[in-house]
Amino acid sequence: VFSPMSENAIFGRTSIYIKTLFLFVILQIPTALVINIAGLCILRFLGGFFASPCLATGGASVADVVKFWNLPVGLAAWSLGAVCGPRFGPFFGSILTVKASWRCTFWFMCIISGFSFVMLGFTLPETFGITLLYRKAK
Repeated sequence: VFSPMSENAIFGRTSIYIKTLFLFVILQIPTALVINIAGLCILRFLGGFFASPCLATGGASVADVVKFWNLPVGLAAWSLGAVCGPRFGPFFGSILTVKASWRCTFWFMCIISGFSFVMLGFTLPETFGITLLYRKAK
């Protein structure tokens, strides 16, 4: 849903990243505090839904920034991060769950994604050329 919106000149990629990451951060709080399995399933679904643009649109952002002849290297570097997160996430999550509780996993995700949100909010430039031209013409 959000990746096609990032191809629109009005929205661009950066606004989609920032808005969905913010919603993901906010959703981690009720997920850590939920008291029933139905609420946990719904909140995890919504969290995954709002976290998906980073994986779904990341390759397009790399293609916007990297020159054509370096694109395979850029996409490989981005893909490494996209693969390592789902690989190492359960490992570190299980350590947190065993040492503390399952709720600590969501607080940890809230802290890490909140830090990422703050850093990206201040430093992530718009990479989509059509959006840059649209904003310049506006």
